[in-house]
Amino acid sequence: WQVHAEQETGDDGRTIEQAGLLLQEIFFDLFIEAVENISLAGEAFEDLVKNYTNVDDKVTHLKELEIAGDNVSHRLLRELNESFITPFDREDIIAITKGLDSIVDVLEKIASRFLVFNIQEIRSEVIVMTNLILSAIKELDKLVHGLKTLKKSEKTVRRAIIEINRLENEGDTFYREILQELFLVETDAIALIKWQQLYELLEDGLDACEDVANTIEG
Repeated sequence: WQVHAEQETGDDGRTIEQAGLLLQEIFFDLFIEAVENISLAGEAFEDLVKNYTNVDDKVTHLKELEIAGDNVSHRLLRELNESFITPFDREDIIAITKGLDSIVDVLEKIASRFLVFNIQEIRSEVIVMTNLILSAIKELDKLVHGLKTLKKSEKTVRRAIIEINRLENEGDTFYREILQELFLVETDAIALIKWQQLYELLEDGLDACEDVANTIEG
């Protein structure tokens, strides 16, 4: 991850790159703001599935966090459009921004599906997948915070990337197992469709975490 900037010199004798080192921190700060919002969404989603009461209120709260995440994404993209100095490639900044945003989007979408599908009880498979997503979010938090001080935090960043990939692989294996089990034992066609969609969305949540980690890894 290197700063991309012109090597021209300003009136104060500093290169544009040197001056831009201060300006580029806004990207790291906004990434951190985004991942902290993701952590809040993860906690809210955990509370929803493990304490499945007051569902309407909890889904509304997740929607509020989804909107907050969208706002951070818009600020990041606006900052990108207005900046000529960036901490790394513009395409990667866009990919990371969209990836971070998609994590909260998926959690909010699953929560909303609980209402739409009139889910009365959360199955144990959802709890297992939720725990994997929460673990991935914790690693993602370490990863994003570590970017701002990469020279000091490179080992932490590398370990977080490896762990996120491991969690996604574990989730992918579990997803295939529960999907196979669902088609073997579920006799209610409507219930099968509902839970298939929910399991797929949970897998999407893990995939989104891995996508961000892979983009940062480069």
